[in-house]
Amino acid sequence: MFCSKCGNQIPENSAFCENCGTPVRIPEQPADAASYQPKHEEQTEAPEYSQAPASPQEQFPDEPQQYPNQPQQQYPNQPQQYGYAPAPAPVKKPMSPKTKKIIIFSAIGAGALAIILVALFVFIIPAIKDANTTKIKLADYRTIRFENIDYDNPSAKNEVLDGKIAGTVVWNAEKLAKDINVDKNVAEKILSNYANSLSKEHKLNGKSFSSSFSGASKDDVITATVFWPGDGDGNILSQLAEKSINNRVEQLEDQYDIKIVRETTTAEIKISDVLEEQNITVTQPVEVDMLGKIVDGGYIEVVPDYDEYCELKTKKFSFEDNGFKFTHDIGSGDVNILKDGKEIASVYLNFSDKYYLKNNDKVTISIDSYYVTSLEEKGLKLTRDIIDYTVKYEAETTAPTTEPETTAPTTAPATTAPETTAPATTAPETTAASTTEATKAA
Repeated sequence: MFCSKCGNQIPENSAFCENCGTPVRIPEQPADAASYQPKHEEQTEAPEYSQAPASPQEQFPDEPQQYPNQPQQQYPNQPQQYGYAPAPAPVKKPMSPKTKKIIIFSAIGAGALAIILVALFVFIIPAIKDANTTKIKLADYRTIRFENIDYDNPSAKNEVLDGKIAGTVVWNAEKLAKDINVDKNVAEKILSNYANSLSKEHKLNGKSFSSSFSGASKDDVITATVFWPGDGDGNILSQLAEKSINNRVEQLEDQYDIKIVRETTTAEIKISDVLEEQNITVTQPVEVDMLGKIVDGGYIEVVPDYDEYCELKTKKFSFEDNGFKFTHDIGSGDVNILKDGKEIASVYLNFSDKYYLKNNDKVTISIDSYYVTSLEEKGLKLTRDIIDYTVKYEAETTAPTTEPETTAPTTAPATTAPETTAPATTAPETTAASTTEATKAA
């Protein structure tokens, strides 16, 4: 038990508190005292114990005011066998500013984390995926295949002529296959199924063309544009066709993890870059004065026709110049042109007039401009495609001298020589008569 004054533990059967000397009296308790539970209201003032007097004010009238002054912290040190007495209500301490800041910043951090996670999955990850997805602009996959190039023979010596480059704009399946890491046949299928179904536009030096071009130089740039269906190109496909194309493109994009840009796209193709990529040599055409060699070589002859007229004909000839060979056979108006033993062209000689010509008549000999342009694309540039020719017909001046035979009159009197000599026999008679007359006169 404990002292009612100081709360010190008192050994059983002690009459006085060893700490403060207060007498200890143990009153008789009723039978149900052990089960008595003090009211909650009474415990708020000071805890009571079953060993203490039921009414300490009556037993110790001189000391009741001292109970509230007893130190409350000593009670928790008492043995636990008295645990039926409730512990004092815990005192709620006010929250410190530091704790408040921690809680506030934790809440802010949690909200920020939530926002970051939302942005990560809704925006950032799709953006990263979209950034890593290869975007295909169809116009970028156009290129040029040049004419007169043996693409099937890698060892062939291929060359084009600057200023007369000819070719065709085509789709570059090899480049697409490399960019999206698929087989070439897959890339060809992509381009043929989708790109070729769209409307297209090509321009060279500001002039539109379908696909083939000619007369370009290595420094020219071709503009290639692709219009997606319904993109205002003036050739809008029906909604059904457009939907069909879009569906196929979506399937393609999912299958190969690509993104075909569905908008008008334009690409510039530098002819010089394509020539370098395809290892094609650029050369200048060789210049030859073919008409001058034909005329100066005496391969045009004048033959008499009838009366004072004549006719022009071409002799058989063959000559070479700067690696090109020119041949002509009688009975043909064509001049065959060969390079490296292979005929590259045949041009026709045009005469402004060939018949009923007289001496010193003027004639022009020319070649059709189509053949001239064609020859330049094959490496031969004719320095002129027209030449003047003057008719020289010598037979016209010699014919009159041989026809009358000027010696005939001089020989004709020789046949009458006897006639002239005949009078000579009578000459003496005449002389005699004249002599007689002269004598008589004398």
